[in-house]
Amino acid sequence: MKKILTLFSVALLFSACGGNGNTSSFSSNTSGKVPSTGGAREIVAVIDNDLYNDSIKKVLREELSPIQYGLPQEETETKLYVITATNFNNMYQNHHSLIFVQKADSTSAINISKNVYSAPQNLVRLKVKDHTDLRTLLDKKSEDILTLFHNSDIKSLQEKSARIAHTKLKGIEAMGVKLTVPNYFRPVTVDSNFVWLLKDIKKGKHLGTVNILVYKYQNTDADNIDPLSLRDTITKKYVQGQMADSYMQIEKSVYYPMSEEIDLNGFFAIETRGLWRTEGDFMGGPFINYTIYDDQTNTIYGVDGFVYFPTQEKAHYIFELESILKTFSLIGR
Repeated sequence: MKKILTLFSVALLFSACGGNGNTSSFSSNTSGKVPSTGGAREIVAVIDNDLYNDSIKKVLREELSPIQYGLPQEETETKLYVITATNFNNMYQNHHSLIFVQKADSTSAINISKNVYSAPQNLVRLKVKDHTDLRTLLDKKSEDILTLFHNSDIKSLQEKSARIAHTKLKGIEAMGVKLTVPNYFRPVTVDSNFVWLLKDIKKGKHLGTVNILVYKYQNTDADNIDPLSLRDTITKKYVQGQMADSYMQIEKSVYYPMSEEIDLNGFFAIETRGLWRTEGDFMGGPFINYTIYDDQTNTIYGVDGFVYFPTQEKAHYIFELESILKTFSLIGR
């Protein structure tokens, strides 16, 4: 996914859209609303009957369910379900992420409402004349729509994690780090400046793991932070493979990772997504990493998640890890 905007910024972008239609509404009153339904990364698109055709559906899938970067096999950023307005019933109306594609009277428009049928819920209305009009509109605004839904899903997962969070993560706390980790993760390695947590996953006969790494590094050159080299140094020391002298490294030869600077809860951070492999072994998978710089103490922190689940889909687990890692903060700050 491209650079994440804050929900507030996205709201301003939507409200600034031209065209006819009602202005955007961001109601904070959720009293009397039933809880919303649907899993993370799911979107339900409801198309007016007279607009419903293969061309419209193709545009929606290309613009709102793109291929996700940083995975070993092709998976989409979202799970998009497309239905007609006739089929929009009670089963769908409480979904947390809704898009209405409606016939425009004149010019195209985009509006957003909050908590119309349930809470929390985002409902985006796209008013267009045809699939060409829809393409033009989404070429400009699809990233904003995806960011809105993405951030909302991250927040929902974080709230769920908080309700079942570990209460004793002494190894992480000893580094001065606060991280909201669900209690189904268990420690693998706990060192003075390094913690490895893991949960087992299973699908049929397929077994895998979802992993979290937290580490601390005293920096000597704040202007030249290299998250890739730092991660490789840490994993070479702590994350060994099944074969003798094997260890985890970042895949750079056939699939180079993508990094960008972000603000992570008030801290400067570099987000990196890509693939890992095991030097001297045949293991591999996707990872997501946040390398954070604390200018008050000249210290670098790393919070990292990686998945090992051969041949199985992994986008959901990377999304879960993102929601956990983005709870990073420092104790007392």
